[in-house]
Amino acid sequence: AKELTEELGAEPRELIELGALHPDTGILAQAAVLYAARIDEVGKVERGEGIRRARAFTFTEAERMAASGAVTDAFTIAALFRARQADLAS
Repeated sequence: AKELTEELGAEPRELIELGALHPDTGILAQAAVLYAARIDEVGKVERGEGIRRARAFTFTEAERMAASGAVTDAFTIAALFRARQADLAS
């Protein structure tokens, strides 16, 4: 929730834990925990974090972007998969 507020100026209505992910066990032994968040709006974007802008996509659009290669971030792809498995896509 802290990252959403700091980087996107968004206050989550709900945070849903999607489970742990080990990004690369050969390099990093620690797991990252994935979350889905329900937010109503995005506020001021923190440009110092390398974020240029925030754009909203439907869940289906985000999945299509991941499938087509437009989204290549492993955390995002894993979160989309886990959210789909948790029946959060609707």
